Amino acid sequence: MKSVHTYGYSIELVRRTVVTIAQCNSAIAMFVVGTILADVDVRTIVNRHSLYYCSVRLLLLPLATLLCGRMLGLGEAALGVSILMMGMPAGATMSIFPAVYGGDAALGTRCVVLSTLLSMLTLPLWIYGLRFLQ
Repeated sequence: MKSVHTYGYSIELVRRTVVTIAQCNSAIAMFVVGTILADVDVRTIVNRHSLYYCSVRLLLLPLATLLCGRMLGLGEAALGVSILMMGMPAGATMSIFPAVYGGDAALGTRCVVLSTLLSMLTLPLWIYGLRFLQ
């Protein structure tokens, strides 16, 4: 690939730098979540707040998506993908943002861990249930 030079910098150099940083993104996020989780008592991961969050995130949002998608007349593939996307567990940003902005990072980490664990049950159930939409 021919490299384009602008203001003395190679576009290829900039592109490679951005790609390399992007490849580290997931590892860095998991490192931050693990660091916060190290300060959390494992016995407190399942509590009223994290269970409420997980029930909304893993059950109610996909159900609402199913109902809205049916009312809007979405096709089977679009509806199935939408439901599964809404039923995914919390991302690492749920514990990173509170840590950066002075919120409850421990609660965010509890929700990330619990929703990830529970999604191993709920996602297969949603996939199984989607078979009946056809």
